Amino acid sequence: MLFLLIVLLGGSSCLTSYKMSSVQVEMIKPSILNHPEKIDTIAILYSEQSHSDSIPYTYYSESRIFYYNKEKTDTAIHYKDLYRICIDALVNYIDSTKYFVKAINYSDSINNLASNKGDLKNSELYSKLGIDACIYLNPFEFNDLLLKKGNDFIDVKTVFPEFANSTDLEYIFAKLPWTIYLKGDTTKYVYDQYDDLYYGNSVYPEFFGSREKHKQLVENTAVYFGKTFGSKLIPSWRKTERSYYISKNIEMMKAEEFCRSGKWLKAAEIYRRYTQNKNKNISNIAKYNMALVCEMEGNIDAAIDWLNRSKSDHEDILVDHLINCARYSRELEIRKKELELLKEQIGN
Repeated sequence: MLFLLIVLLGGSSCLTSYKMSSVQVEMIKPSILNHPEKIDTIAILYSEQSHSDSIPYTYYSESRIFYYNKEKTDTAIHYKDLYRICIDALVNYIDSTKYFVKAINYSDSINNLASNKGDLKNSELYSKLGIDACIYLNPFEFNDLLLKKGNDFIDVKTVFPEFANSTDLEYIFAKLPWTIYLKGDTTKYVYDQYDDLYYGNSVYPEFFGSREKHKQLVENTAVYFGKTFGSKLIPSWRKTERSYYISKNIEMMKAEEFCRSGKWLKAAEIYRRYTQNKNKNISNIAKYNMALVCEMEGNIDAAIDWLNRSKSDHEDILVDHLINCARYSRELEIRKKELELLKEQIGN
């Protein structure tokens, strides 16, 4: 199973002597499809342009995130194989969830069935195949960087403690454009999947040391991306990152431990007391963190209320804190819309 890195980011906050950290939590997310419950059978394929192997697979060794050098070509890796692997992983994932009746891997053979080549809106196509939706993977982009410890943009031990003993890191970030057609709907839906993965040679030695191992690493990444997109097609639990303020106050540190262990109501008992603290710095980080607690307990309106109180109760103009509040406010608005969609898709 691929390793999805949980990054705990620390950065200076606006509040004197206070910083922010982040925690990854599991949230149920709605399907990117408006009414997935109405879909039984899905055809999944990749575009015929994706079959061409005229474009060599390239990666960059000893790179920095904004500066690529030592471009290399790996002739053992073929884009056509990556598309096939990604589609296979997507079909297998959908079938394993049992949410839809069936997912069918057509590769690009569906083009031969359409009255007009590539016309996936043709009603004749749906009747011939007996499908309710068609999902198309278009030519994607893989950016593959090999990062050398001590010669790259990150401090491995600080940002990626899991890879502290690694001398090589492989970082792949990709854009996978998907086109979705639905039976009875003339609209073409486009979804751009942005995803990334890190590997360290101390954690995954099987993916480092030779061209064949590098090929396995890239192919495993394609599997992960296919499964990840599959999880977006159905209401499913997904990892989401949320930020919160940390402090050196002993009681507040206890609350942070409760947050990291998912004991949100225990954390709330502490944070609620500190929202009344005479020190505005302390009271406002407590209010901000109370917003997080409320969100985790499913009360978005209360979360928004606590966030507004944290933002408006400051005596001084603290730009960084306002930025943090604005970012979290957007996240809460998105979450509120997601919960509304979930009610339509799976009920309460």
